[in-house]
Amino acid sequence: MITNSMFLNAKETFTDDDKKKCLPTIQKFAFIYHDARRNGLLSLEYGIELEKDPLLKIGIQLLVDGPYHDSPIYVEHIIQNLIVAEKYSGYELLNGLVILSGLLLLTEGTNFSRVVECLTSMLGIEYYNCEECVWVDTIIANQLRQLEKQEGEERSEKFEAIINTLDGRTILTLIPYSISASDLLNALRICSFKTVEKIIWDIFAITEWFAYLLLESLSNGETDTELSLKTQERIINALNEKIDDEDFMERI
Repeated sequence: MITNSMFLNAKETFTDDDKKKCLPTIQKFAFIYHDARRNGLLSLEYGIELEKDPLLKIGIQLLVDGPYHDSPIYVEHIIQNLIVAEKYSGYELLNGLVILSGLLLLTEGTNFSRVVECLTSMLGIEYYNCEECVWVDTIIANQLRQLEKQEGEERSEKFEAIINTLDGRTILTLIPYSISASDLLNALRICSFKTVEKIIWDIFAITEWFAYLLLESLSNGETDTELSLKTQERIINALNEKIDDEDFMERI
């Protein structure tokens, strides 16, 4: 049972800006919830490396590692302890409490419409049950439109010719055994928008949270062309090694 004592006892006045800045966290839980319901909590492992919020990263890692998903009270204690220890206030406190509630709702297998109601209610009546803020397809499409505006020069024809032949499940089969999530991210940084768009939607069909995080990182991070080219070569080599692997070929 989720306790609200920490939220109710918070002697903070949250500004409208604090509340708006928490909306992306609620959006993330839409992707996280869909993945967990469809593929189980272990499927969330793909996104942990790219998650930038330290509290959410720790919380998801706890659920993936287990057995905390069977004993949510431990997750509650750990996250509460971290919020107190870090002396969160303002936006960080409100966001931390949203994360805490989201994690506990995730362990309870709550109906998603109830998750939206609960998390948006923490931001006040203006945001309560604002379902459009968690329409995952729309969020991804909007992010892609923003990324398209930033598209630079295409510099990776060899890599793109190969990766465009793969589906999302095949790409994910390489992670984390042959390449890391960061490797895939760096490789995509110098790909054409058309290739990035295809890969994002292919991965989205398998794991929504990881697709969201990849796109978020592509939109906000800096490009190191030399690193990206080296990473692309490493991925190509990993794929070549896997072609003769019968177990790998069966999985794809």
